[in-house]
Amino acid sequence: LYALGPRSNDVLVDGSPLRQRRRLRRIDKPLLLFHGRYDGVISLETNSERLYSALDRYNADAQFIEYVYTRHDIERRDYRTDMFTRIDMFLSQHIGD
Repeated sequence: LYALGPRSNDVLVDGSPLRQRRRLRRIDKPLLLFHGRYDGVISLETNSERLYSALDRYNADAQFIEYVYTRHDIERRDYRTDMFTRIDMFLSQHIGD
């Protein structure tokens, strides 16, 4: 993050959807979240799980998929295949073929 500037972390934290509760309540488009359990870049517990939980409280159309044995890059071939299959189904369902 420092490559983006010394205050980049502040910008990212302030811009986090979790800090924008009013905006979360207004989300009316479907959302698909993926996260690797061993992500060393973005914390699963403090980001994806909390975001999904907040969206669920506001009855947003959100799906959360956690890949247990991978990191930020979701490098395992079986996980990537699953992820792209889910993305394809999600897009087909929400915007058509």
